[in-house]
Amino acid sequence: MFSVAGDVDLIGKDGVIRRLVRGGVFTEGSLVKVGPGGGALLVLSNGTTIRLFPFSELWFTMFRQKPFDEKAAGTYLRLGRDPSKSTTILYLRNGLAQIEVKPLNAARGSSCEVDTPAGDIEAREAVFSLKVSRLAGGQLRKVLADCLVGVVNFTPVAGILAKRGQPGHSDDFSPSFALGPAQQIQVAVRWDPIIGQVTGGSVEGASLPLDAANAELEDFDQSIAGSLPEGPVRPPLQKITGESGVPAGLPTVPFEALPATPTGHP
Repeated sequence: MFSVAGDVDLIGKDGVIRRLVRGGVFTEGSLVKVGPGGGALLVLSNGTTIRLFPFSELWFTMFRQKPFDEKAAGTYLRLGRDPSKSTTILYLRNGLAQIEVKPLNAARGSSCEVDTPAGDIEAREAVFSLKVSRLAGGQLRKVLADCLVGVVNFTPVAGILAKRGQPGHSDDFSPSFALGPAQQIQVAVRWDPIIGQVTGGSVEGASLPLDAANAELEDFDQSIAGSLPEGPVRPPLQKITGESGVPAGLPTVPFEALPATPTGHP
């Protein structure tokens, strides 16, 4: 845990709720819950940096790392790459997170996965944002993923693309999609409050306006630079240039009549 503002709670595996403070330590199985007006910058020992916004809820499903020389490595935030094999699995239940994954030690089997109720992101070296929106009653409404730097792979939750929902098509359709800089994927769901489950929706790919994507990058850079008054942790992220286009193979794909899909989290 590197910095915190406002109300941020840490709920441990044991269910005990503690106020999260700067320098606090969180462990596997913990839930970080950000209140209205709050925010947090979380840094893992592999250099992965997570910025959480108000009303966000993030589970640390799994985080494991082989021992390394921490004195030689210095501050986690200043790590240029993963210092040893690490396995990261997070789950964003609600809210907005901006995440920077430093180059992972792929040769040793390092991996980073961020799950949501509608799909999962895998990244080895990237900056991206994830937003999970819910209705007032807590029902899932939409999941939005923006890639800003590098490439991430987005895989819809098993069953959420059960059918194409187009005339003449009933084949299974649940592949992974590669998102590059300034590319976006959105999963919008339709919720039936009577039966209490998702009944349909659509998956859509889009290109982000470059000014909007670069504004996200600049905002993320400033949030990290502002947390270390003694100087920047790295050169600023390079701005995105050129046209990004729509993620390959991803038109707007409707889906419907889905069974409830267990995710392991509410």
